[in-house]
Amino acid sequence: MFVGKKMGWLDPNISTLLGMISCIVAGCFFIAQEVFIAGIFVLLGGFFDILDGAIARANDKSTDFGKFLDSETDRFSDIAIFLGLAYSGLLYVQIFPTIPGWLWGTLAIVGSLMVSYTRAIAENVGVSEIKGGIADRFLRVVIIIFTALLLPNMINYAVLIIIVLCFITIGQRIMMVYRKLKPKSK
Repeated sequence: MFVGKKMGWLDPNISTLLGMISCIVAGCFFIAQEVFIAGIFVLLGGFFDILDGAIARANDKSTDFGKFLDSETDRFSDIAIFLGLAYSGLLYVQIFPTIPGWLWGTLAIVGSLMVSYTRAIAENVGVSEIKGGIADRFLRVVIIIFTALLLPNMINYAVLIIIVLCFITIGQRIMMVYRKLKPKSK
């Protein structure tokens, strides 16, 4: 790939911002119920999200600010995608007919944010290496991309699966922190 060589003119933070912008555009396409096109923009956002780290490493431009910006833009990207889905009218789930689509979208936002927040708080109390759990951001993005591009009529169930996986992951991470912080028996 072209980022393997030193190319000092490439700025990883620009790639990070382009990834977020792509996801905001995806959210707008979800609102317009253009699921396939939205999926392309989520894919593009994921590409830029991977590219930013590769550019930073290849050009010795890894910085704490870059890591911070990447994390912040990931949250905005998640919110844009799920907010777009929440307002799209696409999240009606037939097996739960009384639950409105906006609530599914809201639960997906809360779940995705809490997965990251749980990790951040764990690090704040001195527990590192809390990256586990079954629904990290990569898996959530892959589920959205796969469904939007190959099974667009199933996007509502993809969001439902993401919600369940997020809350399982939150529980897993809480248990990881508990195991590392619980007092030792004497």
